[in-house]
Amino acid sequence: MHIQIHAINKLKSGPEYDLCQTYLKRMTWTVKINEIQIKNTHSSKQQESQEILKSLSPQQSLILLDEKGKDLTTEQLLSLIISIHMNDHKIPTFAIGGAEGHTQELKKKAAQTISFGRQTWPHKLVRVMLIEQLYRCQSLAQGHPYHKA
Repeated sequence: MHIQIHAINKLKSGPEYDLCQTYLKRMTWTVKINEIQIKNTHSSKQQESQEILKSLSPQQSLILLDEKGKDLTTEQLLSLIISIHMNDHKIPTFAIGGAEGHTQELKKKAAQTISFGRQTWPHKLVRVMLIEQLYRCQSLAQGHPYHKA
């Protein structure tokens, strides 16, 4: 299984980076992270969304992370990933925006918009949470005891 994550800004060394690496090392699924760097340090969500759109291919099915998205259980997230992979024959591709979120244009391109709750999370933590959930989905799919729901 191949999964992609498109995230604004590079995750530099630190606790969030270390946690991401811990989960990525455990994964047997292939997870590619495309860190989108915007040269303008005061980038707008329009610039960020345009860069995400430019980085997508027709083989990808876009899943946005947004606080106004649908709350999914881990089982529902796994079903979504499998459906995109097996039924649509596309690569599940998650997009984590910057502080201002995503534009309406990008939201219209998304197959699904999901949330990790109604709270506002720093995008560094969202990346950790997403990668942990992907690892949990993989564990659930493989019957591994990590997922104990």
